[in-house]
Amino acid sequence: MADTARAGYEAFNRYYFSQLDRQGVVLDERFNGGGSVADYVVDLLDRPLLSLWATREGRPFASPNASIFGPKAMVINELAGSGGDALPHFFRRRGLGPIVGKRTWGD
Repeated sequence: MADTARAGYEAFNRYYFSQLDRQGVVLDERFNGGGSVADYVVDLLDRPLLSLWATREGRPFASPNASIFGPKAMVINELAGSGGDALPHFFRRRGLGPIVGKRTWGD
């Protein structure tokens, strides 16, 4: 995510929702220029699996829809700040997975 403003959210939505068939998530947060508080991203990543649905025809599906339930990790560096500080902080507070790299300005 380049930032936690419009461009960053557009990129996150484009890449996250187009890869819902993946088994896990690696979120690259390096060089994040900030913007807003990224609670939206953390909320999507923290959606727990509530149920699996089996149909007579077709593939089973999960609830909630549009979620990746597998392992998650975040890559950070010392050049992320502002909203780029909040995102790894929230990721860590929710226990979503390991954070790899050099700590951000305030994390």
